[in-house]
Amino acid sequence: MIRSLRLLTLIFVSSGLLAVNTLAQKASLDKQNPIHFEFQGLNSFSQPDALKEVLQVIKNTNPSQSTINDAAKVLKNILAGRGYMDASVIGLRMEGSNVIRFVVDEGSRYSITSLTFVGNKHFTVAELSSRLQESLSASSGKTESGYDRAVLEYGLRRLADHMRSEGYLQARLGEPQIRVVGAGLAITIQTTEGPLCRLGNLKIDGVQAMSLEEVRSLLPMTKGEVASGEKIGKWLFEDLKRLYGEKGFIQYTAEPIPLFKNNPRNSEEGIVDLEVQIEEGKQFTFRSLTIEGENLSQKQLADYFVLNVGDVFNERLLRESVARINKTGLFEPVDADKDVDFKTDQENGTVSLVLKLNKKNVANNQ
Repeated sequence: MIRSLRLLTLIFVSSGLLAVNTLAQKASLDKQNPIHFEFQGLNSFSQPDALKEVLQVIKNTNPSQSTINDAAKVLKNILAGRGYMDASVIGLRMEGSNVIRFVVDEGSRYSITSLTFVGNKHFTVAELSSRLQESLSASSGKTESGYDRAVLEYGLRRLADHMRSEGYLQARLGEPQIRVVGAGLAITIQTTEGPLCRLGNLKIDGVQAMSLEEVRSLLPMTKGEVASGEKIGKWLFEDLKRLYGEKGFIQYTAEPIPLFKNNPRNSEEGIVDLEVQIEEGKQFTFRSLTIEGENLSQKQLADYFVLNVGDVFNERLLRESVARINKTGLFEPVDADKDVDFKTDQENGTVSLVLKLNKKNVANNQ
């Protein structure tokens, strides 16, 4: 667990093509005589998204055929990244008009039929393939099939995180090599594991709001043990963040700086000394609470909110208050992350909250 990862005016025409006026903010395009773009045969991603990509290449009202061809190559590359390896994209400037038409033949979508890892020693091909396939399936969704470059890249990041969680903190995966074999894709991935790392010296700087012992105690790892990237990440970016949030330090950040060196006792392993730079930020107090959508009585406010105005702001108590509101069943479910707006006053170190609350429609729930 390493810390890690725009207005379109649309005009639909009777032919089923999409003509789109160029963006008003594109100052280089003639507003009196705008280019219209048409995308024929494009189905695998939205035409507005295609337009955004095209406008990165075509930036004036009189593009050359070479520029139009470059835009077509961009679309073709996007299609290849979604598994349409045999796609054809032809860009045409329609004679006597300001219409540029891209004629697309997507062809068939390829799926991954083979995964090969090379360079791995401690992780078996079966383990790496299984974990990657799990990530691919979870990311692509039940209704999706076929290769997707973005999904594969995400899966490989997750896989590298897994390797680091096992102590191989320098593990990395190379750029996938993709070959079309029959009706599928054979993918080969170069693997560099690096040595198994054990935790060496731990140095923590920047801690003032609590003791170093309290900070250190949250890391379930001692010197000499296998250094798990997942445990280190959880310690810094979940457990410590939560602890600081309970003490009003809502701007807490941490930066781990690893120093890798050889293990004199075992040539097959390494040691990682870890320096952690913590920035606590200012401690914030709770200034005010505003309820939008519904009026709550003073008794309801007292019953629901365990976070009091004037107290040091406590994120845990905020979430507990939201949980109490949800438990009543009187309101639409409240999400502490999405339905609560934070307004901070940096100079005075205060936080004001705006809570969006909507009473349940009883008729719709019968």
